[in-house]
Amino acid sequence: MKDKIKMLITIVLFAASGALFPLSASAATYYVAATGNDANSGTQASPWKTIQKAASTMVAGDTVNIRAGTYNETITMQNSGNSNNQITYQSYNNENVIIPQDFTVSKDYIVLKGLEIQGSIYIDGTYGRVLGNYIHHGTAVFVHGSYNLVSGNRISGHAWDQITTGWGNGADHIVIEYNDVSDPEGLGEDFMQYMSHDIIVRAIISMITSVMAGITIVTRAPGVNITSG
Repeated sequence: MKDKIKMLITIVLFAASGALFPLSASAATYYVAATGNDANSGTQASPWKTIQKAASTMVAGDTVNIRAGTYNETITMQNSGNSNNQITYQSYNNENVIIPQDFTVSKDYIVLKGLEIQGSIYIDGTYGRVLGNYIHHGTAVFVHGSYNLVSGNRISGHAWDQITTGWGNGADHIVIEYNDVSDPEGLGEDFMQYMSHDIIVRAIISMITSVMAGITIVTRAPGVNITSG
């Protein structure tokens, strides 16, 4: 009898712990290919066709691997990640993934990796990671959200500034590092800081071919820490 009571108590406690501390679902990995179909399951063997399908589906911890191709679509993110489980959009095995228009990171804890964005990028969410992308010939890379990292990207040919922070609303605690920044047409500054504080800019690789070669940094508020490595 005592053994049965102990077993019952154990079952009740286990069930209660599940209610109080629910187990997180396993992170999912999805695939998108230009030859896919959004009615598919999103697996590697049966990929979706659009990045938007992935953006509408993914939740914290999920990743989408995007196969080579051009994806001429406006992407609206549905969900944010969290501090332990980011949502990742990345090229599959460094294949050439082209998005020929502006791209907005509208949610928090988003990773954007290995994509070619032929336009501007707007980083409106917080705690984002923009890593190893080629972002070119838009207006600028706009960092509007706080606690973002922009690292290892090639940024070139934007009509305004190559990178600008805090435009319109302020954005703090930003790290911009190890980016290859170029402005061959000499159209604007390489880095423009507006209403931002606590920004680290380090190890910018400049390939400026305009009249005044070098890195132009214009600050409109205190708090920029420039380092060389």
